[in-house]
Amino acid sequence: MSSSFATPRPAVIGVLLVLCGSTIFQFGSTAAAQLFPYIGPLATAFLRQFIAAVLLLAITRPKVWEWNRTQWQWVLLFGLVLAAMNSLFYCAIDRIPLAVAVTIEFLGPLGLAAGLSRTIKDIFWVILALAGIGLFGIESWTTSANLDPLGLGFITLAACCWALYIVVAGKVGEQVPGTAGLAVALFIASLCIAPLGAPRALPVLFDAHLFLLALLTALMASLIPFTLEFVALRMIPNATFSILMSLEPAIAAGAGWVVLSQPISSYSVVAIGCVILASVGSTWFSRKKATVVAEGEF
Repeated sequence: MSSSFATPRPAVIGVLLVLCGSTIFQFGSTAAAQLFPYIGPLATAFLRQFIAAVLLLAITRPKVWEWNRTQWQWVLLFGLVLAAMNSLFYCAIDRIPLAVAVTIEFLGPLGLAAGLSRTIKDIFWVILALAGIGLFGIESWTTSANLDPLGLGFITLAACCWALYIVVAGKVGEQVPGTAGLAVALFIASLCIAPLGAPRALPVLFDAHLFLLALLTALMASLIPFTLEFVALRMIPNATFSILMSLEPAIAAGAGWVVLSQPISSYSVVAIGCVILASVGSTWFSRKKATVVAEGEF
């Protein structure tokens, strides 16, 4: 007998992993921002990747000598993408407000979702999510003056890197079992940033408070969310993942309201509603499509 009820489970688990990773990432970004005044964005990005890589390498103990050329090519590319994406994002939020940066950066995943869309329904969810993020952007833009052009350039490039990250991470997940590929890619990313970031990271070694912030940043902004997303990309389509990632601005607004007592405006309420509806709709129809395909194969 066909087990049609069991088929959607991986997709549901994948969605939950993405949501957990996105929520944890917001707290990691808070810890990272507290390091900026002491060591700067590039040193923070270096520590975030290096500590996360060391921890994950110790856990996974990858047998890299058994990898073939194709596996190494994808892992190396993944490391370069991680280095660029995280460095550009931190350099951007050091110059422009976080809300503006997050809004612009998520145009990358949304652009990818639009490119991967195959039906009118898929395109509708992308447009709806884009409208929600656009409302965040309108609100941020109207309340922010003199936005730094270099910061805007950094976050635009980070958005492109995020779209590339989704594609490359999926390929690495296919080529390398478990999370060994992610561990090595994080280490490669830290090496790429080391020439500019490592020298300024030295004060962290002599200050317990800064070291704790660096450890929290590595765990909550890299190791945990990237691992959850990496696993999720094996369970859900890239287009669905891209739509789900657009929930992060809404999660950030909710975290600000709960933790920092920041009010949520009417713009934000409508924006959150649009993005959540788009995410739920995309996930639901992807789930139904998977069920239909499974039943047809039976």
